[in-house]
Amino acid sequence: MTMQELHFRRALSQDCALVYGWFLDPRTRSNSYSSNTVSLEDHTRWFEQRIGQTEAPYLMFSTAEHPDELIGQVRIDLKPEGPVIGINLSPEHRGKGYATPMLRAALGFFYQHNPKTIIVRAWIMDQNTASQRAFTAAGFQFDHAAEVAGIPSALYLYQPE
Repeated sequence: MTMQELHFRRALSQDCALVYGWFLDPRTRSNSYSSNTVSLEDHTRWFEQRIGQTEAPYLMFSTAEHPDELIGQVRIDLKPEGPVIGINLSPEHRGKGYATPMLRAALGFFYQHNPKTIIVRAWIMDQNTASQRAFTAAGFQFDHAAEVAGIPSALYLYQPE
């Protein structure tokens, strides 16, 4: 498959409803550590607060061919143990090879703005083999297995060269 060029931008308020729809997708929910139901009102409050954190990227991706059609998001959250990255693709764009280049682009953007950061973490459920492949292809290394919220998972680490 020839990968078309990807574009990204920071998430905007008008992305909230679309992201909420992706959040409600059954496959997204099955790969989420939280099974809690979230109302659109609560999601909107969280989303507005989250996109205001400019030091922690929340990026929305599209293709060069269809720049107005968002295909997914990558978020890097700043946690006490260090930055943690997560990705979600729109249901209709999964399995098309976008995840790895999205992760690489988000990491490049993050390190450009946070050059002193050494390691970015990713927690991935054991059942989520597609994410394991995408993160490994993006340069993440398996660190160790652990349970997260009672779910068998693994920690993957990315360290820039």
